[in-house]
Order: sequence, then C-alpha cells, then structure tokens
Amino acid sequence: MKKNSLFDNIPRARNADLEFFRREHLEKQTPVIFAGLYAGQPIARIKTAEDARRELGDIEFQINPDYYSTRVGGRENEAFTCTLADYLQMAENNPKLDLLCTEFRMPEKMRATFRPPSFVSLGVKVPPKIMMYTAKKGL
Repeated sequence: MKKNSLFDNIPRARNADLEFFRREHLEKQTPVIFAGLYAGQPIARIKTAEDARRELGDIEFQINPDYYSTRVGGRENEAFTCTLADYLQMAENNPKLDLLCTEFRMPEKMRATFRPPSFVSLGVKVPPKIMMYTAKKGL
C-alpha cells in the first residue's frame, strides 16, 4: 500500500477470530482492514493478472463506466458484459480505461475460490450477498 493513502488511518489486523472482531471492532464501531484472510485458500494463488486470466479468465460480469465519467463527464452509462480475460486485456491496452464492475453478485466460479470469515454473517438473519468490484489500478 502506498504511504499517505486514504486508508492509512485504519488499523490492520491478521486475527479474523469472530470474538476478536465482535469485541474490538463491531462493538466499538471501529473500522479494520484484515490481512491474510484468504491465506491457504485457492484465491490466494492469484497474485498477477496472468494468474487471474488462467484461473478465472472465463467468468463473465457486467462492466460500466465509472461514476465520475457518467455523472460529471456526461458519458452515457453503456453497461455491457465481458469476461475477466477480456477486461484485463482492455485495461492493459488502454491505461486511461474508465470501465469497472461495481456491486454485482460475484460469479459462483470466483466465489468458490474462498470461504468468507465467520464474522461476515455476524448478526444477520439472511446470508450476506457476496458482491464484487473489479477495476484497473488507479480507479
């Protein structure tokens, strides 16, 4: 992570224990960034764009221009579906690409690569929706 980023003031933790999360963060309403949540799970093998292409390149999801381009820049919201491999290629070919995927249900093939920590469903009656966000570096 870059120094002086927006998230520098948020504490980091490696302990994803349910009671730790409840006591130190949920009850105190304190944000936290957990590191290593998915160590040892299949998703942890994906470290590069090439890894993502190999493991998940065929998954499809909806892409649309970023919020700023559509609301402030006057661009039409031209949503479309593409594969992760195609999206990665577009991002490599165009450093100014403003297309991303936000708040869409995660495809099952991607979802199957990890187990969410137990605190994800803490206090909820309905299982949480697992959503995804995909964007090139810088968005």
